[in-house]
Parts: sequence; structure tokens; C-alpha cells
Amino acid sequence: MFLNELTIKSTASSCTKTTVQSVLGIWFILHSLLQMSGPESYFCTMRSGERIPTHVLLSGSGVCGGEWSSPIPVWNREIGERDSIGVCVMGALFTGAELTNEKIFDLMVDFLAMVKVLGAKIVTIYNANVRYELLEQIMKLYPGFIDMIQWENLYGKLHYGGQRVLLNDCLYRNMRRVKYVVFSDLDEVIYPVSSNNWIDMLNILEKKGKYA
Repeated sequence: MFLNELTIKSTASSCTKTTVQSVLGIWFILHSLLQMSGPESYFCTMRSGERIPTHVLLSGSGVCGGEWSSPIPVWNREIGERDSIGVCVMGALFTGAELTNEKIFDLMVDFLAMVKVLGAKIVTIYNANVRYELLEQIMKLYPGFIDMIQWENLYGKLHYGGQRVLLNDCLYRNMRRVKYVVFSDLDEVIYPVSSNNWIDMLNILEKKGKYA
């Protein structure tokens, strides 16, 4: 089911209609023809002078007097001092035929050690069904370095496990807390050839201009 129109309001009782944009791109056509559910982004234009709310509520009725969802927190409302680089792991962690909890644990340990050396300040990871006690062990090794988010296992429900939804979510979570975002799988890392780390590499590229 597609919601073509949503109404959004903040806890300050401001209410407005949203605009919708499919996250699927050309896959939206296929999902529409097959009447499949799919991910969408909803955008809300704030009034001039209106403060960014702490929470919003959604309604599918299209009117301000409809039933509302539970309050949804608004992330990164304030622009503070931003760290240089954040990492978004591309895809929710999930166990399968070849991916055991232990194998994912080993991949994460190696990956986190590498990106930390390369200059990452925070890594955002989405977990679908990996045992939390294993993830907790890793987070204790890297306090304040990992933003672990519990995520619904969408594999088999949405195209490629709803990866585009995850990437959009990760980008918006990080857009005010880091200057650059690196998207990477656990089994691959962007490694600079002529620099010691990402920060040095980006400093060189910044001096060359935005099209370097």
C-alpha cells in the first residue's frame, strides 16, 4: 500500500501536509505495477521563523484532525561542531546461511579497527538480527565510536533488503554531526593510495577544489 499523502505535525500543534518522493527510483514503477509496498521519503516545509520541533507525528488521513502516530523524534536539530568523517555501513547486519553471528563479529572487529585508523570519528551500524550480546562486546571496545541502531529485517520484503531506506536514514542522521560520510560494506574499505588516512586525503582534495 502506498500512502500518497501524509499529514505531519509537531508537538507544538503545527500541522502541514507533506510531499512524497519514492526512495526506489526506477524500481518504483515495478513496485507500483505489482502493487507492492515500497519505501518513500516524506518532506515537510516549515513556516518562516518556526523552530525545529523535537518530535513529529504522522497521519495517513490527509487532514489535521485525523488519528496520529506515536511521537517520532527529530534527530540532529542543532548544528554543532562537526567531526570530519563518519561511516555508514551499507546494509543491516543479518545472519544467513553463510553469515553466522561469529563471522559477522569477526568482520566488524577488523572493519572498525581499520576505519578508526583511517580517521573515522563515528560509525553508524544497523542491526537486523545479530545477537545483541555480541554487538555489545564490540561497543565496549569502542565506546562512543559506534552508533548502533536496531533495524527491521527487510530482506525478502523490499528490494535488496530496503538498502536505500537505510542509506537515506544514515545520511540524514549524520548530515549535521560529520562533514563527510563514507558508505562502505563490512568487507571493503576505501584505502587512500598517496595519503596515510582519509583526513589527509580529503585535505589534499579540498585544496584541489570540489571537483578533484
